[in-house]
Amino acid sequence: MTDRRLSGYVPILATPFDADQEVDEASLRRLIDHLIARGADGLVTLANASEGYLLSADERRRVAEITLDQVAGRIPVVLSITTFAARVAGEEARWAERTGASAVMSMPPFYGQWRSDKAGVREFFGAIAAASALPIVLQDHALSGYTIPADELIALAGAVPRISYFKIEYTNTPLKIQALRDALGDRLGGAFGGWSGILFLEELASGACGTMPACHLPRVFSRVLAAHRGGDAAGARRLFCHYLPLLNFELHLGGRDMVKEILFRQGLIRSPMTRRPSASAWPRMLPLLDGLLAQYDLAEF
Repeated sequence: MTDRRLSGYVPILATPFDADQEVDEASLRRLIDHLIARGADGLVTLANASEGYLLSADERRRVAEITLDQVAGRIPVVLSITTFAARVAGEEARWAERTGASAVMSMPPFYGQWRSDKAGVREFFGAIAAASALPIVLQDHALSGYTIPADELIALAGAVPRISYFKIEYTNTPLKIQALRDALGDRLGGAFGGWSGILFLEELASGACGTMPACHLPRVFSRVLAAHRGGDAAGARRLFCHYLPLLNFELHLGGRDMVKEILFRQGLIRSPMTRRPSASAWPRMLPLLDGLLAQYDLAEF
């Protein structure tokens, strides 16, 4: 396990599949090396954009092991926990620590319309914290259906000190990030944005330590971050706004299908296959993506 802090551009690693929907190990390893070469400061796997919720338990462990083996300690790796039973989540956290992960990430427990309450959320993350010494990234995402206001996030961090990072993905992310920084100070490991990265600049201005978007624009995000850190706010905005239409398309129309289509066209993965069932409308969206991509050079992604 690396003890380096998480910060910067930490993309969600896609899980490549072959035409038979089997995990494509060669493509996964090639993609990891590409992201590191293009400036990734860390990687997250088994998360939503990784299709982790569509993998079997054995596949999840295999993908994690391949990822950690290929990264070989070069950058931190975060393993996402997608089970919502506290006991099982603790077992996954314990396994992640033994395997060499740098941190684990999870949303509050939910299952469809069956959601937990404040006490249940605290119990869930407490079980993860009790099972391993890894830092926890709490993912605040609309998918869970559980709205967590800033004061509740702050209280959770106080009750479960291993919650040292947050990935905030609601539309008011800059305000939540600022509130976390103000309240937690040095106790806060860092707050990341997500949500396809569309609020990246606003999140950085509010004190975010980085972003956790999908993995198809590594050079873009790493260049924007470098410009911001170098004090070139205008240059960061010009560059980011040039690619903002792609992020909006991903968030509202393309999702994982778009991400994999771009990675496939770059020759990084051998197939754009997503785990079924997938969006039946996606083939009809491809001409829209073609028109959008005509404005860009894939080599600059």
